[in-house]
Amino acid sequence: MKVLIIDDHALFREGLRYLLRSMTDDLEYVEAENLKRLPDLSREHPEVDLILLDLNIGGTDGLVAIGDLQTLWQETPIVIVTASERQEDIERAMAAGAASFIPKTVSSDAMVSALERVARGESYVPDLSKASGEAKKMVLRAPMTNRQMDILRLLAIGKTNRQIGKHLDIAKNTVRVHLSAIFKNLGVKTRTEAVFFAVRNGMVTIPV
Repeated sequence: MKVLIIDDHALFREGLRYLLRSMTDDLEYVEAENLKRLPDLSREHPEVDLILLDLNIGGTDGLVAIGDLQTLWQETPIVIVTASERQEDIERAMAAGAASFIPKTVSSDAMVSALERVARGESYVPDLSKASGEAKKMVLRAPMTNRQMDILRLLAIGKTNRQIGKHLDIAKNTVRVHLSAIFKNLGVKTRTEAVFFAVRNGMVTIPV
């Protein structure tokens, strides 16, 4: 497994390498302490299996790099590993295309468990609904697509299938297909359950 670690703190990059080595002996890692090196790294390493990206790199918002990363390594899941536990940051990261969001505050065991799930093609987002204690895992069967996140956000503000279709310029039947996939992915059966699940886990917010 080849992993690209993008973080401006050398000590944390070293810690991630240690945790990754505990997962597999077949490990190759590439490191970047800033975003400027990404084009060169993509030429040197055109294929990587996993990208770990800090949310704040030298004062730069790491989320602005997600689009570039998706262009350079099109099929590689991007995992935000950051000190932030804010629901707004989780929502922004997932909406931007991140496959998972792991706070640096979780324990080493929880970090390894989260990375193992990501390596299996699952997703990890912390449940921050409880203020105390370590962030709990929220496991999706597959990463949410950008379209699914668009529909979920519209669902959260009470839009009907017809209104969602009109807003996104897609057919109402297409909305139903996406909703079915969303329900299956979240492990819920109704629109209300989907919205509750998404809000509770920081995937979307409901305007006050």
